[in-house]
Amino acid sequence: MTDVTVFLRTETDEIVSVSLPSISLLWPTKGKPEEYEALPNVIGSDFLTIGQFALHFNPSEGTAFLERK
Repeated sequence: MTDVTVFLRTETDEIVSVSLPSISLLWPTKGKPEEYEALPNVIGSDFLTIGQFALHFNPSEGTAFLERK
């Protein structure tokens, strides 16, 4: 997909948008789509760089969040 705008909601319900020149989507080849809804998605470094985000991930506490500088 090209010329994509991604909208994210903050913890205070504000909407943040990030415009990207393109994104790639992958779809499961087996199973039912609803089986994959609970799986985390892959966030590319281009998304983080263009959006000026820092990704904080702590698997031992089960937390992950994006911080915009």
